[in-house]
Amino acid sequence: MIPFNLEDCTYEKNDISSEELSSFFDAFKAGAFDGINITIPHKEHGLEFVDELDESVKILGNAIVLQEKGTV
Repeated sequence: MIPFNLEDCTYEKNDISSEELSSFFDAFKAGAFDGINITIPHKEHGLEFVDELDESVKILGNAIVLQEKGTV
């Protein structure tokens, strides 16, 4: 279940290189996006930029969806 109204939402594909990943997460943490999907090849490497990991992410070693809730 998505707990918010989707009328004002957009979903965009961004091709991010490994070199751009850090600055992309900086933009996310600064509020440029409400949430992001991480796909191959960044599913594991992207976790280096996350403040907190859900227990299931710790077990699996990767995440697909990240949402900012004060921390990332």
